[in-house]
Amino acid sequence: MLVFDEQQTKESINGALQLRTKIEQYINPLFKEGIKNVCFLGIGGTLASSMQAHTHMLEKTNMEVICQSAAEYLSTGNRRISKGTLMVVSSVSGTTKEIVAAVTKAKNDGVTVFGFVDN
Repeated sequence: MLVFDEQQTKESINGALQLRTKIEQYINPLFKEGIKNVCFLGIGGTLASSMQAHTHMLEKTNMEVICQSAAEYLSTGNRRISKGTLMVVSSVSGTTKEIVAAVTKAKNDGVTVFGFVDN
């Protein structure tokens, strides 16, 4: 059973919220240029986090929102992920093989990638 640390969770959320203004400086111009959909890409724990973001986006927007496993994207592709897609990735290390390969594939396909790396 997981041990829930309320204080640590609050600190994590507040840390993310402090980045909002900085993130908006990069993201808002992309939407003005015509982003057609958003793809949250992950593997393992980052895929689980992506699923939460995906669900929240479905509540708040009519825009197409995709949640994609990096491994599946590499093996089968996804025709909805192309130029005009904003791909959001998250990685603790920044070196996860599947994420790195998926980002490379996406960039080669003209996808705009926005990443969060912890370390």
